[in-house]
Amino acid sequence: WRHGWSRQGFALESRAMIYRELGALVRAGLPLAQGLDLLVQSPETGEDRVILASVHDRIREGEPLADALQVSSSRVTSFEAAVVDVGERIGELDTVLERLSDFLEEQQEIRERIVTAMIYPTLVVILAVGIGLSVLGIMVPRIGNLLTEADVKLPALTVIVLSVAECVSRFAIPIIVVLGCCMWLIVRRWRADEALRMRIDRYLFQLPWIGKTYTALAALRFSRTLALLIHGGVPLVEGLPLAGRATGSPWLSKSLEAETAAVRHGRSLADALRNVTPLQAGLVGWVEAGETSGKLGGLLENAGRRYQRIWDRQISRFLALLEPILVLIVGAFVLLIALSILLPVLSMNQQIN
Repeated sequence: WRHGWSRQGFALESRAMIYRELGALVRAGLPLAQGLDLLVQSPETGEDRVILASVHDRIREGEPLADALQVSSSRVTSFEAAVVDVGERIGELDTVLERLSDFLEEQQEIRERIVTAMIYPTLVVILAVGIGLSVLGIMVPRIGNLLTEADVKLPALTVIVLSVAECVSRFAIPIIVVLGCCMWLIVRRWRADEALRMRIDRYLFQLPWIGKTYTALAALRFSRTLALLIHGGVPLVEGLPLAGRATGSPWLSKSLEAETAAVRHGRSLADALRNVTPLQAGLVGWVEAGETSGKLGGLLENAGRRYQRIWDRQISRFLALLEPILVLIVGAFVLLIALSILLPVLSMNQQIN
């Protein structure tokens, strides 16, 4: 089982379902190995059956569930393994697995909302680019040839549009190839250059509108993840860097890793977060109240719900503004093409009259 298959399986949605079902089986009193055996035989596991079989084999050999999950699938994150490990050690694996499932389902919902929000603008942009290339590369040059043959004096707008259309018809394919190569080089450098990723990621937090939305999403993920880790019994000095990585922000993750050393030496979490700019505005108060009352996990969950509302509101505004902006851009393009064609036609009619 361990060498003939890929460790890339076990998607987030599948892990959430399996954690929930495994937690329910453990709560019902079944031994962990027997519960995994039932999941392996279940038709709902589908392609994940092979990975679950590997986890089952490792459990029977005496490995902890957290280690077996991480070895069997590269998609099992460090914080998932940490939560499962603590659940096993304190004897509350069923409760921890159910909380972990709830958390992963929330993360999946956030991802789906982001993808759904980008479907419409992406389709509109693709269609607009395709139609624009077709019009400028095929239709406009033909109409330009007709106007030239008719010896019509062309307005400045028409001359500009025809020049652009000629460039598109001649150099469209080379331009696309060059742009594709540039994108490939940018992605390659992005993956290889950690300093570049840090600079760009830090800059995103400073942008006027995008920064607020990005901050809300990062704070939402941080507070929900850290709350889950605290409820699972993970020590704060271990949970803080894991929650930082869960934000999806390289710069924020690095900043929180640097503050972990201060927390380890006795500094409060609230004081540490004051040095992390994106999180200091709205999260420090919640953390300070949680540390004072001894209910840090619960208050982090409340903070997560607050940031969820902020993020939802920002996404709704983004979609409300993006749709009319795209319509105006497409409309302006159509108007430009129409005027560049109609103006010389009207001029020709006046000459005939």
